Amino acid sequence: MSQSALVFGWLFTVALVLPVAQGEDHCWDQDVEYQGTSLGTPQNAKYSGACQSFCQSDVSCIVWTWTSSSQTCNLFSATTSSSTVPGSRSGPSSCTIEVDGSGTTNPSKFFWQVMELMMARSNSNFRLTYRAVGSGTGQKEFSQVEDSDYSAALSDFGSGDIPMSKSHYDQMVAAGREMV
Repeated sequence: MSQSALVFGWLFTVALVLPVAQGEDHCWDQDVEYQGTSLGTPQNAKYSGACQSFCQSDVSCIVWTWTSSSQTCNLFSATTSSSTVPGSRSGPSSCTIEVDGSGTTNPSKFFWQVMELMMARSNSNFRLTYRAVGSGTGQKEFSQVEDSDYSAALSDFGSGDIPMSKSHYDQMVAAGREMV
């Protein structure tokens, strides 16, 4: 199998699996109720995902609030405030999932073409980016090595033609990070 087919397969897997892994609720606020310009009478909704769907079907809706105790959905065209209400959930009309990468310049044009094609053909609302900054910078942004904080990264993936050192890899694994 060619290297480009492997890269395409990896990017395709990330684009399909990440929305499922993060879930639609990755941009929702738990136990938060919005107040603002209401778009009418609350609708019945058995779960919060239905409330977001109602909001997506109304062009005036920008945010929504679902209340679990009454199983109602309130749609808003503007928000003025929010409050903590246990059992409620609020969010935007749609959630955008972003996958950002950086690294070697050699395959960048290929990455950009594949990413553009995937975003154009996807039914999910996601954005893929890749910065051609060089292998060393790609490793640093993926591993956050400069601050010696291996638990968080500046990018979701990195590519390079320079192997990562074993000690660097071991520190990332010890911090709970996974690599393929």
